[in-house]
Formats: sequence, C-alpha cells, structure tokens
Amino acid sequence: MGYLKSKGVILQQKISGSFTAVAQVESISFSGAQSETMELRPLDATDAGVIHISNGWIDGGSITFGLLYDSSLAGHKAITTALSSMASTDWKVLHTDGGSTATSFTSGGIGFNEEIQAISAIRANVTLKATGLVTWPT
Repeated sequence: MGYLKSKGVILQQKISGSFTAVAQVESISFSGAQSETMELRPLDATDAGVIHISNGWIDGGSITFGLLYDSSLAGHKAITTALSSMASTDWKVLHTDGGSTATSFTSGGIGFNEEIQAISAIRANVTLKATGLVTWPT
C-alpha cells in the first residue's frame, strides 16, 4: 500500500509574484469540492426516484488551515492583508513526494479566526473559498 506522509507538506501563497511557504502550518483540510447537479422530476417517471445529473459546474469548495499564529511573519501578514483588501490569492499545497505533486487553487474569499488561550500558543484558523477549479494531482 502506498501513502504519502503529511510531515513535510508545504502550503504556499503567491506574494508579489512568487510562491512563498506559509510558516507554522499545523493542519490543512479540503472540503466541499463537488461537481454540481440538477434534479430532474419528469412527470412521466415510472418510479419515485429523483434523477440527478451534472449541470456542468464544479464548486471548488473550501480549504481550511490551522497556524501557530505570529503576526510578525510576512506570510501571516499577507493573509490578513488579503482579508482586509478582499484580494484573490493563488495557493499551492506541495506534497511530500519531492514537490512533484501539488494541489493548486485561487481563493476568492478568506475567513480568519484567532484563538488565544492562557495555556497554549496563539493559533489562527484560516478558511479560503476556492474560486474556479482546484487543480488536483492526478
């Protein structure tokens, strides 16, 4: 059975025309990517089953990642700058097979949550809404 280790995966964001690693990423999650469908309910159907077929659109879903947050880091500043400027941003996730496998996407929206607890390091959770197609490794 083949597998890729998660240790060593790198999240990159495009800053000033170059892809730059985001420091201190703890987790990355892709969710909600799907080809959209439409429901068909023909009046002459012979059974009660609803028919679903592709409508030709794909929703890229959302990408969430957790950080050990440090507002002095350039990459972390770029995230909050993109949030306040509402700018779209290009991203890549480089897998652990030497960088030959990557998932790339553009974010059209950014959500940012900062978590401060007395017993832990300051953390942030960032949610990106993919715009257009996510390019998955194939």
